[in-house]
Amino acid sequence: MSSKEQIAESVFAEVLSTSLSEQKRQDIRINYRAGRYEQVFPASSGFVPPLLVGRGEQIAQLSTLIDGVCRHNQGGSSVLGVVVHGPRGTGKTALLSALQHRLDHTKLMQTISLDGDHGLASVERFIGSLSDYMEKRQQETRQSHSETSGGVSAGVLKGGARHGRHTSLISTPLPQDKSIQSAIRSVQRRSDHKPLLILVDEAHGADPAVLGEFMNTVQTMAAGQKQPVGFVLAGTPDTLDVLRDSACKATWFRDRGQEKRFAPMPNDLSVEDCQQAIVKTLEAAGVTIEGDGLADMLARCKGSPYFLQVLGESALQWASRHGDTAMFTIGGEIDQAFEKVMQDRYQTVWADVESKNLSGCARQLGCLWQQMEKVDQQVNPQLIKVAIKSGLANAPYQDEGRLSFVEAHMHFKHLGLLWSITGYDSGPWSLGLPSFFDYVEAKFHEPMNMAHHAALPTLQADMNALFKQIGWDDLDVPTDLAR
Repeated sequence: MSSKEQIAESVFAEVLSTSLSEQKRQDIRINYRAGRYEQVFPASSGFVPPLLVGRGEQIAQLSTLIDGVCRHNQGGSSVLGVVVHGPRGTGKTALLSALQHRLDHTKLMQTISLDGDHGLASVERFIGSLSDYMEKRQQETRQSHSETSGGVSAGVLKGGARHGRHTSLISTPLPQDKSIQSAIRSVQRRSDHKPLLILVDEAHGADPAVLGEFMNTVQTMAAGQKQPVGFVLAGTPDTLDVLRDSACKATWFRDRGQEKRFAPMPNDLSVEDCQQAIVKTLEAAGVTIEGDGLADMLARCKGSPYFLQVLGESALQWASRHGDTAMFTIGGEIDQAFEKVMQDRYQTVWADVESKNLSGCARQLGCLWQQMEKVDQQVNPQLIKVAIKSGLANAPYQDEGRLSFVEAHMHFKHLGLLWSITGYDSGPWSLGLPSFFDYVEAKFHEPMNMAHHAALPTLQADMNALFKQIGWDDLDVPTDLAR
């Protein structure tokens, strides 16, 4: 590297590329031939897509973080942490994996990867996770003298990490005072004087008190520290609620320049980005694209990175059985496989919502968004409150227990169905999985779902009254929606 200014650029040069390198093309072909389709189009496997499209803003924020931590004593940025937050299936884990892979490759920093619901569940687990990391590093050092490949990748924590959560931790000596700061310092002493970056996935599962202590420790260690520490938290939209409920006193993080520290990950991939990721990757695998249904299927993804990967994997599976040709036709086998996974996803979320008797709330939220899109306006928190309360008051199963508005609101955020891109109650608010709410509406129209069908007129009457109250008479929806 020729200068400090090239730090961030060197880390993300490969990730930011809109074309596939020959090495990536070769990896795609090898994985395709071996039937490892989930490594080519990773829907939920934790692998990084060959083309990580539509994430330039988030990568820029992480680049600023890396640059700031690496240049801590040279007047670098004061950004020492970033929160990546957004709905499920938007690629948060993939982004962390890309970051760690590039840092391991460039050897600029030492990285540790934790799960919030394990590594930040208690101070003891945090210390144990770091102790496990130190033990594995020692094992790697010993193995490197006798092995040319295999083993655990440098810097990847397994004991309390994403790739091995809830496994028993290797027993190693813990710091005597059993504090987060002493545990981090123990790692620093073994990291060849490199800056340290701690990556926390599933951060919404962290204990707020432990998360607060962790962030306070980072701020304390930043002052006059020769070996700086940075972190990235990634989780569902309620991660920010966990952060605000924590004992965090890191005013540099909470009170100033939050646009640099909050990195939202919406389902907002453009059709063009989706097409580029599908077409270029299939071509690299040696797959020929035929049929006229691809554009329609990409549109049905509605910007979801998860559904994009599902579509690509479905195409590879078809092509492997049909002479390396992917036939994209509406109603064809690729379309059917793609649609089945989408429906399975909807059914899983529906079951979760139903189990808490929140299907009425989901229906009202979907109806609200449908009307707001017609007038091209943003949904404010007052309208969300009316919609959720209407769903709670007119729940299909009246005899079931009811959550409070706060509990229902939090649950929709945890599912990634409802979120504020800024992280604030003022919004703008959005639906994390817009197509799911079309599924909800269809469920309420099914006569076989008698409880939902019976609740529909009352729910619709509530929405009609709301629309009239705010002057939307021309958008009034008939109360008789039975098919």
